[in-house]
Amino acid sequence: MVKDIQKYCNHDLFFFASPWTPPAYMKDNESPIKGGKLKEEYKKLWAQYFAKYIKEYRKEGINISAVTVQNEPKAIQTWESCFYSPEDEKDLLKSILS
Repeated sequence: MVKDIQKYCNHDLFFFASPWTPPAYMKDNESPIKGGKLKEEYKKLWAQYFAKYIKEYRKEGINISAVTVQNEPKAIQTWESCFYSPEDEKDLLKSILS
């Protein structure tokens, strides 16, 4: 669908990505829902997933222009979510950028 849209645009599109949750096994509550926090031992792997996601879209001609570490980082809800404090977000960014 995105590629079809790109065919009809006279300018580059701005794509923004925001993850909802890491895989359940990476979280301390072992669930994709109801918050939970990213386990320390998976920060680097989650950062690699994040980077690969962006690179794979780029290979398909879809350039993601901006990202957030987490959609609604303080939400603990009945759908996909993951809790991040500002310090958690900073640490994950360091992992992604290193």
